[in-house]
Amino acid sequence: MNNFDMETNTLDVFLGKKLKDYRQKLGWPLAEMAEKIGVSHQQIHKYEQGLTKISATLLYKLSHMF
Repeated sequence: MNNFDMETNTLDVFLGKKLKDYRQKLGWPLAEMAEKIGVSHQQIHKYEQGLTKISATLLYKLSHMF
């Protein structure tokens, strides 16, 4: 794994943690948040774990929600 891959993975984990923190502050379960942005609750879980990259479009939607 090169430096760029490690840095992007670190960023994915950081963004996922922030997503989870904000979701929990609002008291939204995974299913409610998933419904609000139009993805499955499994996908939200993958975002929160840093396993899946969050697209710029989704980040934009999330910024308006929070």
